[in-house]
Amino acid sequence: MYSARGNRGVVNHRRFIARVRAGNGQFNNDEHHDSHEFLSWLIDEIHMNICEDYRHLIKKKLQSKDYQKERLQVISKLEESQGAINRDQLGDYTSL
Repeated sequence: MYSARGNRGVVNHRRFIARVRAGNGQFNNDEHHDSHEFLSWLIDEIHMNICEDYRHLIKKKLQSKDYQKERLQVISKLEESQGAINRDQLGDYTSL
């Protein structure tokens, strides 16, 4: 549907219309539709695609070995710092 030429892209209008019609039955006819109906549908589709891509990216990151290793290091550092805080607090109370 899209081909890049340098910094500009060209959209094949027939393929674009076919995709719009396939994506929403409301536009799968030759009836007149208001532009706000189309724009509302288009924005919703873009939003859903962005959310889907983001969920996929997050899921992929969460499953990566590098992330798991980093997560364990962060947890370990938090536990160490929590232990140091507890020792400091106990030190204040034991001097009474």
